[in-house]
Amino acid sequence: MIKRKSKRLFAALEPIAAAAALLLGPGLAAQAQTQFYGYMGVVSSSPNNQFPIDTFQAGLELRPDALWVGSGGEGVFSVNPGATLQAAGLLIGLGGNGQGTVTVGGFSIVSETPGRVNLTGTGGRLSVGEWGSGTLLVRQGAVVDAALPLLDCLAASCRTFIGNGAGSSGTLTITDAGSEVRTVRSFTVGQTSVFTDALSGFNFGTPGGRTDAFVNVLNGGTLRTEGATVASNNRSPDGNGSELANGTVVVDGAGSQWIVKGNTIDNTAALMGIGSGAGANGLVTVSGGGKLQIDGAGSPGPNDGINIGSNGKGKLVVTGTGSQLLTGGTNHFINVGANNSLGDGTFEVLAGATASTLYLNVGRNGGTATMLIDGAGTTLTQSGVGVNQSPGANGAAGASIGRNIGGGGGTGSVTVSNCAQWLISDGGGDGRTAQNSPAITLGRGANSSGSLTITGAGSRVQIDATSLGLAPGVADNYNPFFAVGYDNPSTTSGTLTISEGGKLVMNGNAVSTVANPRSTQLNIGGRSGSAGTGTATVTGAGSEILMTGYDAFINVGRDAGSSGVLNVLDGATVTTTSLVVGIGANGTVNIDNATVALVGDRSSVNPPIGAGATIGRGTGGVGALNMSNGATFTITPGVHPGGMSIGGDQFVSGGSGTVTMSGGSSIVINGGSGMNIGRSGTGTATLSNSTITNAGGNIFVAREVGSTGTLALTNGSVINAEFVGVGVSAAGTGAAIGTPGGVGTLALDGDSTVNTGRFELGANSFLVGNGTIDAVGDVVIAGTVSPGYSPGRLRIRCNVVLLPGSRIVLEISGSGSDFGGYEIDQLIIGDTASFDLGSAEIVFSFLGDTNPNVVSGLGGLNLDYYLRTGTEDPSEPLDAPTRALSTLFAPGQGWADVIDTASVTAVSDRFDVTSFSYSGNGTFELTAVPVPEPSTWGLMFAGLAAVGGGARRRKAQAAQA
Repeated sequence: MIKRKSKRLFAALEPIAAAAALLLGPGLAAQAQTQFYGYMGVVSSSPNNQFPIDTFQAGLELRPDALWVGSGGEGVFSVNPGATLQAAGLLIGLGGNGQGTVTVGGFSIVSETPGRVNLTGTGGRLSVGEWGSGTLLVRQGAVVDAALPLLDCLAASCRTFIGNGAGSSGTLTITDAGSEVRTVRSFTVGQTSVFTDALSGFNFGTPGGRTDAFVNVLNGGTLRTEGATVASNNRSPDGNGSELANGTVVVDGAGSQWIVKGNTIDNTAALMGIGSGAGANGLVTVSGGGKLQIDGAGSPGPNDGINIGSNGKGKLVVTGTGSQLLTGGTNHFINVGANNSLGDGTFEVLAGATASTLYLNVGRNGGTATMLIDGAGTTLTQSGVGVNQSPGANGAAGASIGRNIGGGGGTGSVTVSNCAQWLISDGGGDGRTAQNSPAITLGRGANSSGSLTITGAGSRVQIDATSLGLAPGVADNYNPFFAVGYDNPSTTSGTLTISEGGKLVMNGNAVSTVANPRSTQLNIGGRSGSAGTGTATVTGAGSEILMTGYDAFINVGRDAGSSGVLNVLDGATVTTTSLVVGIGANGTVNIDNATVALVGDRSSVNPPIGAGATIGRGTGGVGALNMSNGATFTITPGVHPGGMSIGGDQFVSGGSGTVTMSGGSSIVINGGSGMNIGRSGTGTATLSNSTITNAGGNIFVAREVGSTGTLALTNGSVINAEFVGVGVSAAGTGAAIGTPGGVGTLALDGDSTVNTGRFELGANSFLVGNGTIDAVGDVVIAGTVSPGYSPGRLRIRCNVVLLPGSRIVLEISGSGSDFGGYEIDQLIIGDTASFDLGSAEIVFSFLGDTNPNVVSGLGGLNLDYYLRTGTEDPSEPLDAPTRALSTLFAPGQGWADVIDTASVTAVSDRFDVTSFSYSGNGTFELTAVPVPEPSTWGLMFAGLAAVGGGARRRKAQAAQA
């Protein structure tokens, strides 16, 4: 092909002087080497065509002409060491079939001064592939300077193109230390302009054509440009819409660099675009220790930076140890995939490379984008605060992944892997005027989605805020902020995944006070004032979310309409100070074989409080905490008590919360803190083979008036607390119950146990099921005690006081010819405990079709069968042998002395009790007739029996040893 021939012609020029020197002999070698230029084929100057030229003259002045190489044909030109060419411009490969090759620098045995080309015209100063095929090689310290003088460009073009016009191809290679190309105003690699005679009065570019352009900065070479575009499919003005622009730039090798500054001619920002316009495909690779720098020093702004895939497809790769990407200037940025649905961007920092900027957007205003930070030593750094701050703008460094600001949505995906790091901070700057935090948002604005994956041991995303060290009382900087699903819950979502040892670290060092709160905040699904949808998953040993500093918060499902999910799985850890799940919204936290730890204190509330969690807060707040397979949840306040509330808290009343624990899971609360199950709303905690420990602290079930709370323990679950109160809001003393609360239920099953210093049951509350209350002090009952679940056995291994209005419900179920054919409830009181049953109402409750007449006729209504005593040894199982409680009566006492026989009644689901009386020795007799429908009492206690579900039925013998 002609192009290959052009390369051969060009190569032949290099040894011309050397061959001549050998032929002429040693004495004439120096004279022969004074040939400073070489050319073959179609080479001319325009408009005056000063060729042929004197190739033995070091300084060649062609101005006001431009040098044309390969205009409509094949041309080759070389500028050798020691030569200086002055021209208005250099155009290589002109016209639809032009092919040009130019080399600056090369073979020399005489001059050590690199070749130089100065381009100072007012038109296009440099174009390689001007609707043709062009190649420019600058090497061995040579310089091509198209940047001066600037004044001549004020009313002119002075632009530079590598591959200009649809159908063109161009290659610029700058290689070797000291080699440099400098340009002004604009620098474009691959453009598809088309002009036709019919529409524009001349022909340029091929309608439907493809432009292929290449720039190589190698082995210590330098490219300095004002602005840059890699692949621009402008199709203007006469293209047919099928044009394609491909631009590829490689900056490779230690010392190799591309520096992009602001446009000094038009006084505009330092900007680079990679892939601009539909059909554009741009690729920039920085490797082998090379550098790409956006140098906005002195730029007027408002923003200096890089757009990767803006209305087109673009990719920027920085790879290898020592390779770096730097942006600087005014509010400098990197945008990846932006401006409409055609925006498709990729940004990769790999294999020990580094990159830095201030602001970052991945998938913005309709664009789709991916970013990968991968490999040991690889770091992306965002540090500092912007200038020209205003509230909400130009604050601390931050990133948005999937964002829409009125541009049709955005989709962004970021992966940090294999020991790479992404670091974001305010850099010690003052961001208070902007009122912004160093931050990351995933999914912001309508029709947007953002995802971040942090995977692999050593992989880290870290967000830091610094304190300005101001006088006490003066507002400090803003602490880190992270949003997973920022807003627009119906169309926008955020996803955070941390796996295989990856970490998200947030350090809030700015001082937070009541007057000037500065929370360190991770929101999953919405934020204050705006609903959102978000999911965060932390999975695998070593994987972690770690939040330190002032007022560290995780909110899961925040603001009405939000939905948030936090999964902590398979050995992972989440550490913060406060966790709130379902704040006027839906929130769920799942912990499976993993750990959540809340530590420290909050300083932005008065009085200060310690670490704590709320599950379900405020009107419409629905929160769920699910723990399984040995999951652990610890709360360790610093100086001030904290705790956990399920269904409302001390800050916001109302809400519905559930905690479900299984498989050996545990909640441990330290520091004398409290736990509330239904504080001011509705709370439920269900434990299976699990434990809640609040040593030195309180557990309240249905604490405040109007609240509802249920604590259900199954399968050997255990509660440990200094005080457990069901339906009370404060503990009483002695035989007195504390301040009344809401409607609470403590349901025990499967040999479950409550270990406490004191237990109280409020007047509107229930103690039901099969299990044990083991209190050091008193058990004070003002509500209803119903052993079993149709029926069952309940142990109280401590002193028992039943207050006026209290009730013991004893259920009977079954049929048979003797009393052993029936199942009955048993309340078992410790054999060294004191008890006061005189104020209690006792109710025999016949379940289902159980015939009260048969039971009564068999002598089955004897309290010795139902009220029992047994050992207080906690090692004894629930079904250990017991004996009649009457064996503990004082000498001469009988049942009539211990209970109020007039307060003993009987009810049935299917029978109407017409007579009921005490016959002595703890035995009651009755007469009952069938009724067609369950009585009111039957309905009530049938519902009570259903609490907890899944009852274990047990045969109870009339006399158990």
